[in-house]
Formats: sequence, structure tokens, C-alpha cells
Amino acid sequence: MLRYDDTESISTELNPIEDVLNLIAVLKSKGFTSDLLKEVHGFSDGIEIRKTAKLISLHVDNAIGLANQGLEGPAQTSFLPLYYSTLNLAKVYLLFLGKRMELKSNRWHGAKYTESEMSKNFLNEKIKISNQGTLPLLYHSITNKSIGQSGLYITLDEIYKNITSIGAEYKTITKKESGLLVHSTEFIQDDKNGHYLKVNILNSFYKNHIPSPRLLKAYPGLNIVTSSQGDSWYETKKYFGNYEAFKTNLQQKTKRYLNSQFCISDSFGPRWISFTPINGRFHVLNEDLCIMLAYFHLSNVVRYNPEHLYRIMDSKYWAILLALRKHGFLRFEKLMWGNYIKKSFEIS
Repeated sequence: MLRYDDTESISTELNPIEDVLNLIAVLKSKGFTSDLLKEVHGFSDGIEIRKTAKLISLHVDNAIGLANQGLEGPAQTSFLPLYYSTLNLAKVYLLFLGKRMELKSNRWHGAKYTESEMSKNFLNEKIKISNQGTLPLLYHSITNKSIGQSGLYITLDEIYKNITSIGAEYKTITKKESGLLVHSTEFIQDDKNGHYLKVNILNSFYKNHIPSPRLLKAYPGLNIVTSSQGDSWYETKKYFGNYEAFKTNLQQKTKRYLNSQFCISDSFGPRWISFTPINGRFHVLNEDLCIMLAYFHLSNVVRYNPEHLYRIMDSKYWAILLALRKHGFLRFEKLMWGNYIKKSFEIS
């Protein structure tokens, strides 16, 4: 299931990173943003619309300037401005979610990375997410879950395996599978035997190593079904009654914020596929937050410990980070633009 029902897929002959930044730059127009706040996000108070549109314009201007600085400068120091660019874009999303007042008291990062972690294997290093700050506010705003006083610890491995655009590099370097289930969904209308949702597994690895349904937090009530030919997929339990009511109810229960998407265009037209985390923890982060945390970690390394930075550059993991630099940022800006316009968005 896609994050948003409405979709928008466009193609470009130029640089997609620059083209999405150009789309986001439209939000510097307070008039355009005011219309988006009213028509797409349901804002109605004129004073609040004006205040929010002004803040969005400022954060967008900062985000684009920082992005250009990071993308045009040396790779090893690019992660510092790129993190602050994603932070500003995340604040824009929070403003669209109506969190202007909460953001006032949560302007700092809300995450911590200590020097003691630098002695560990790269993927075993941990970041602590606090219960206050921009990152936990974003998490709470999209999940309606709060991080406790003791905070939430997450390893770099949990972060990197959940970023779709660096999946090939992650698998090549670590010899491990992605932490995302590639899938498609279809609602099956069957008035006689019961309606249900079918989740088709598209990863070749997970077709043969089927994750437990309890690890797919986006979809409640799944069961594994295996055909006589040995093919497997997931289904919800059967529902007897009005099909449209069943479909609407299940769409509302699905944690669609956990899903991200990709559009494949071929001779048959656009085909959308979804990614969802395979994770049994209570707190599960979506791809947007994982990309932000990856940049947050590296921005700390760049600022405070150049020795550790050069150790990473000499390691096998540098190939993953080089891919993250641009592929991760493109992925993040596509997800954010989709959140701003409430559409599953793709550019290729």
C-alpha cells in the first residue's frame, strides 16, 4: 500500500536532485504555500496560515542553500550541510502538520551521538533519540507514539538497512539483506468467500525466507498463505459485508507512514511498488527518519572527530556513505515533497 492514494510520477532530462529542489523552492512563495495549507492540509485560520507560510518559506530557503553547499563541496564534509538541509525540510513537514507552536520549543536535534561509540564497529555504533527535539517531535507527529524519558537507542545498521536508495551498496559491503520488504498490495473483492487484502512479496530473498507477519508493523492481522506450487504471500482475514467499508477501514488501520514507494515506468505504464520495514521493535522508524539519522551521525563525525572520519573513509563502509551522499538526499527530498503535497511522488 502506498503512503498516499494520490500519485504523481514525472520524468526529467536533467538532474533529478536539482529538479526536486526546484519544486520545493516553490514553497518560498507564501501565496502558493497558503493555498497548499488550506486546500491540501485543511488549515482554516488566516493568521495561522500566514505565520506558517512565512516560516515554511524561511526553512525552505535555508534547506536549499545548505543542500547546494553539501552537494557541490567535498564528499567528506558534505554530510554536515546535508544534515542541516534535511533538518530544515523536516521542520517544513512539521509546519504542514500544524506543529508550529510545538516546534518553537523543539528546535534542537533531539538526538545524541557520543565519542565512546566511535570505538565500535561502524554498523554497531548507536545514536540515542531523546524525548524532546525536532526528531522525536517528527516521530511523535507521524506515529502518535512518544519516546520515553530514557530515550531510544538505534544502531547504524538498523538505519542503513532501511534506506532503499543505498540497498545495493549495503548488501554488497555487508553481505546482508535489506531490512525492507519490497511488496505490492491488492484489495480482493469476494462477496461469496469474504474480502481481503493480499500483500505480494517482491524481494527474491524474502520470497524464500518469509518474514513473520508480526515483523510487518505497517499491516495489522496478516497471515502467510502458501499455494500448492510453493508460492507464498500474505493475506488479512476475510471480511463479509460492504466491500468499500472494509477497504476504507483497513486503509485507516494500516500504518502507511511506515511505507515508502517507488514507481517503475515501462511500456505498460507506471507501476508502483512499496517498501516497509521488517522490524519487531515497538518503535519502528520510517525511511525519512532513517535518512535524517544517517546524516545526523555523519555530521557529528565531521564536526567533532576528523580522525574518526578518515578511519571511516579508509574502511569498506565508505562506499555506502558515498552512495548515501546523493542517493540518500534525493530519496529524502522526494519523500518530503510527497508529504508536503500528500501524494506518493516519484521522479526519474
